[in-house]
Amino acid sequence: MLSQVDPEHKIGPEWSLRNGVYRDFEFGMIWKKPRGFWQLTTGTAAQEFGEDARIIALEKRLNLSMQVDITPVAESTLYQHHRTAMQAFFENQVSVKQTELAGQPALASSEAFAEGRGKRLLITTIRDGHAFQVWFWGPPETMANPEGEVVNALRGFAFPGSKLRISD
Repeated sequence: MLSQVDPEHKIGPEWSLRNGVYRDFEFGMIWKKPRGFWQLTTGTAAQEFGEDARIIALEKRLNLSMQVDITPVAESTLYQHHRTAMQAFFENQVSVKQTELAGQPALASSEAFAEGRGKRLLITTIRDGHAFQVWFWGPPETMANPEGEVVNALRGFAFPGSKLRISD
């Protein structure tokens, strides 16, 4: 069943989802769904979760969620933008670690919530005047697996250009 062609096909004015690949033409981002049972919400339906949301994804088997927000950045640094997002959504002060997202310098922070029954992770990178924030939340055992779904989902990101052509 996992080897079948992905049945989700959606097209919007600035994005497409075909054969398991989400392309954001406006911001030059690609995300390939990893193996598993990922279901995506995109376009205006995703923006019901937040005005800057581009993708809402749920891996139904593992109860793992991901949200991708893209926001314009004026003059704030990567660290400032990451900290602002952390303050808005995290309940506690947590550490910030340097990492990469699709070859771009990024920052990552995580925390447990719901009395330890859940864990959330935020990864932020800035490119071409926009902050790309990738949020994950789910059961701690799913979030902690170093070769698990979170890692596989992160490997699916690419930034081939500041904008994509429709033919990309």
